[in-house]
Amino acid sequence: MGLVLSGAGSGSIQSGTSGVAVQMQDSASNSNTVQAWVNFNGTSGTRNASFNVSSVTRNSTGNYTINFTNAFSDTNYSTNWTVSANSGNAFGGYESQSTARTTTAVTLLSMNTSSGAASDCTLGSVSIFR
Repeated sequence: MGLVLSGAGSGSIQSGTSGVAVQMQDSASNSNTVQAWVNFNGTSGTRNASFNVSSVTRNSTGNYTINFTNAFSDTNYSTNWTVSANSGNAFGGYESQSTARTTTAVTLLSMNTSSGAASDCTLGSVSIFR
């Protein structure tokens, strides 16, 4: 279980325990913190670092499923992601409209915006808020 801080104020927190989540809460809700995030290699789907992400599945070129360790209560979460490429081409990322998001996974797509074709990103970074 992570450390939860409530209320207003300022200060500094350090944790000597690896893997312990620190959440900041306002008095109205718990929805102001990232619930999952991942940084991954777009060619292989290998995670470089993550929180609440069990795996990244590379389904096909530019098509990735982000699998959550802990399921969400519903599918009303916000998915934010960025993609990058070393080739100098412009890349864009978006959520798949043909694969419905679930409480345990979301499918994301990347494309080369110059050609309009699906393309593996060099690096994918995803954050999920709920």
